[in-house]
Amino acid sequence: MITAGLPSKAEFEKLASAGVEVVINLIPDGNPNGHANEASLVTSLGMQYEHVSVNWTQPKITDIERFFDIMDANKGKDILVHCAANYRASAFYYLYQIKQGAEDSLAYKQQTLAP
Repeated sequence: MITAGLPSKAEFEKLASAGVEVVINLIPDGNPNGHANEASLVTSLGMQYEHVSVNWTQPKITDIERFFDIMDANKGKDILVHCAANYRASAFYYLYQIKQGAEDSLAYKQQTLAP
């Protein structure tokens, strides 16, 4: 499980080579920080692509519910969750850990200290 800011094309290639199976993009539609053709890039590298358009200033409950559904559907797979700067990605993954029953303080420490 990896959370990150927006990977470059070369980084996506390295992630695919390293065994990442699923990419979840949380960058909102129309954001200039995203890759215009990210879905085709990711799938051309053999990874599954999922997109949840999360508005930075107004995330919705439906956004987190969709994220949870994607995570649940891909348990056991190597997953990259990214946004533009790893703020949304790390926050959404933290909430997912809590949903999975992780102790609040323990989940925070594990997410913060993970390489």
